[in-house]
Amino acid sequence: MALSKERIHRGRETSFPWERAALDFVIGELPDTDPHQFWELQELLDPNTGRLYELDMLVLGRHALYLVEIKSHPGVLKGDLQDWRFIDGTIVRRLECPYSLTNHKARVLGDLLERRLPAGRPFVQPLVFVYEEAKESGPAKIQLDVPTPEWLLHRGTLKSTIVNGMAAGRGRLVDRDMVRKLSQSLRDLGLKASTHSRLVAGYNLKETVDEGPGYQEHRAVKAGLANDTARIRSYLVARQTTTENRQTINRTAEREADVLSRLGQHPNILGYRYFEPNAPLGPAIVFEAFDQALPLQVFLRTEPGLPFDDRLQILQ
Repeated sequence: MALSKERIHRGRETSFPWERAALDFVIGELPDTDPHQFWELQELLDPNTGRLYELDMLVLGRHALYLVEIKSHPGVLKGDLQDWRFIDGTIVRRLECPYSLTNHKARVLGDLLERRLPAGRPFVQPLVFVYEEAKESGPAKIQLDVPTPEWLLHRGTLKSTIVNGMAAGRGRLVDRDMVRKLSQSLRDLGLKASTHSRLVAGYNLKETVDEGPGYQEHRAVKAGLANDTARIRSYLVARQTTTENRQTINRTAEREADVLSRLGQHPNILGYRYFEPNAPLGPAIVFEAFDQALPLQVFLRTEPGLPFDDRLQILQ
């Protein structure tokens, strides 16, 4: 029996049919029994760093709180534990293996819960769910060059992994008292769907595409215009920070925006559009879109035959 509505915590609306289908599939697979709870399409703001994380779903089982990343692309999944390729005929979509970021989100959430539930909190287990509409294509869709890790799930393994407990023995069992305290702690953390807090210069922040010391970059879509996309770099300001530190971050962002605006259109630099000093996460720079971009390290790994002169030219 699928989860009842009392156990489902809805998040933002999704414009992607495959994402909605994956979420509904999981809801239909989970038993309507304690302690199962389901949170979908939420966001988590780390108050210590100011970083904003998109959470596709959280599933509470008897043995753990499972943080699940959804990946659904046409074709067969190939690659290893660093680089993935979804191959659909002649079309190849490349991306970094999402487990590292998912694991990082799980650690952040676990640390935040630890402070609110010192007497005991569930183990936070990261999972990646490769969803495909056709039932028979689950196991066949995943053809990595390495043994399939236990955290990588398809339609045929998701229910057994969560219900039977991949994380069995890694933390205390979840009882009703923990469900109550966990739900309250997640509310206290501000785990909720929010579109207002993600609006920068008229663009809605979507998934994280890059991050580093002091900054985070998101793909963004203009409100009401699905084809108007951008890349937005936020200079992160933690909630608990000094006025001096906040002013330093603002000056750094303003300086970069000034340099980029003076450069104008340069063939080797992502185009500058706008500077927003009062964005939700901190001062932000809006760049032109770069939707099919690959991180440099991924590109170089996937092009091992790239001549030395070409590699040097990229660096220059």
